[in-house]
Amino acid sequence: MGKPKATLRFGTATILENIVGELATAFDEILLIGAPARSENFAIESLVRNMPLVRLLRDERPHEGAAVAIVRGLAAIQSDAAFVCSCDVPLLQMELVRGLYEMLKDFDAVIPTVGGLPQPLLAFYRTAAGPLIQAKLASGERRLTLITAALTAYRPEEAELRRFDSDLRSFLNVNTPEDYRRACVLNSGSNVR
Repeated sequence: MGKPKATLRFGTATILENIVGELATAFDEILLIGAPARSENFAIESLVRNMPLVRLLRDERPHEGAAVAIVRGLAAIQSDAAFVCSCDVPLLQMELVRGLYEMLKDFDAVIPTVGGLPQPLLAFYRTAAGPLIQAKLASGERRLTLITAALTAYRPEEAELRRFDSDLRSFLNVNTPEDYRRACVLNSGSNVR
């Protein structure tokens, strides 16, 4: 993308600010896991400075991967479950997040499946899943999809997810300039912040 995805403008704010704004409508605390400051090419603190609900934790080493970040986050929260999402889903809809939470019940996680692929970075995890994920990491596995495949998870598919997000916009990751342009066009016609 040429610059950190979290800092891309999306409407009147950055992608990260939009995601935090959406999550702040339902959560008392938002935990942001960032790369070590020395390895970042921008200061994330400048983005979260005016976000009172955000608590920033830093990875201990760069490029440890999403599973390590999830374990750190789950260990740092007070509640028994957390919603996990990446910083590149600018069209995230709280109705979907609430729907996923309703599905959690007694599962370790709720991991949606979209396009036949698991979406472990737009999912709910119980804190009890942290040690299970850590054990997989300790065995040498780093691929989040394989790590989370071992969890007792509810895995809703598209038809069920569309009840909460009819066109599955929440799952649009901004990984390329084309993805970014598409998200901006979709946003211009929606009521997403």
